[in-house]
Amino acid sequence: MKTKELIKELNEIDPSGNLEVTVGKIPIHFVERLPSYYDGKLQILMHDPKKAPYYDICGGVITDKGQHVCIHMLSIQDAIYEDPELKVILDLSSPERNAEYRDTVEDWRGRARDVKEEVEKWKKEQGIKDS
Repeated sequence: MKTKELIKELNEIDPSGNLEVTVGKIPIHFVERLPSYYDGKLQILMHDPKKAPYYDICGGVITDKGQHVCIHMLSIQDAIYEDPELKVILDLSSPERNAEYRDTVEDWRGRARDVKEEVEKWKKEQGIKDS
């Protein structure tokens, strides 16, 4: 999909421009322009304009030429691995769901703390100092 097509579709489904945009319910963290060869080869879907949307894929291209726009995502879970004390607000439709997700977030925090402890222990064993 080209950037102009994405912008057009976004404007059609949200003319106000106020809805959150996600990829698979994961928030978008930032967008950048990259060479197509960067970090692997670029994959492009080919579309048949004679077919209905979503059923119009007729081929693909794998290339390392040109540039592309890369949308980077960052889930709350991944952000917690960077900062186990990250503030997370639960705003769900029922107390039961809030309790369930509170437990999930606390599990993420515990795992993140465990990983940080393991990394610090390994660094100490290796004689690596923070820079």
